Amino acid sequence: MALRPLMTLFALGALVIALSVAIDTGTTGSMREAGQTSVEVGVAATSPHGDGYVIPASCGSPHTGDLCTPPTFNCSPDAINEGAAITCSWQCDSSTSSAGVNFSTGGATSGSVNLTPNTSTTYTVQCSNGGQASESVTVLNPDLSITATPVQVRFGDTSTIVWEATEVNSCSVTGPNFSASGTSGSQGTGSVTQESTYTLSCSTDGGTVSESVTIRLIPAFEEF
Repeated sequence: MALRPLMTLFALGALVIALSVAIDTGTTGSMREAGQTSVEVGVAATSPHGDGYVIPASCGSPHTGDLCTPPTFNCSPDAINEGAAITCSWQCDSSTSSAGVNFSTGGATSGSVNLTPNTSTTYTVQCSNGGQASESVTVLNPDLSITATPVQVRFGDTSTIVWEATEVNSCSVTGPNFSASGTSGSQGTGSVTQESTYTLSCSTDGGTVSESVTIRLIPAFEEF
């Protein structure tokens, strides 16, 4: 008689374990499926246009048709020196209007604008169908200096060119019978026989920048 209650307890225990495994497996599967869905919906990386583009969760999943298609958006170049201009172009599909962040689209569903940002800026175009895209532009601030000492010489005398540049990749200095390289330095001109201009040219990720200095001759007077 004592064996029957014991067998009943074993059976109940096995049933509890089986139910726990089934519940845990179902819950984990549901969470994994939900996680995959949440990753697919409304995340930039899921857009066929690549990073920086967003398909809102309201577009549904999977994403089919043109509804909520992200705009084609490009700002070029993506790195400039201070004072240079960029061009941003956009195209919204299945939309009746658009808006821009940090620039104006004028409500047009397609177009392009020239911009001159003073600092590094992220631009965003938002389409009426819910799609949007962003582009970032880096503004560099190279600082160049070049001097000549003295800046006025008599015919045949010499001067010294001193230069320095920051936030640049590389530099060169050129002038009459003069050539040097490096982001900073000092070098003699040799004999100056005419008005001479020496130019410091430096490269950055945004292009080339330059500064110049001119050495002038002191007029010579002859007695009659």
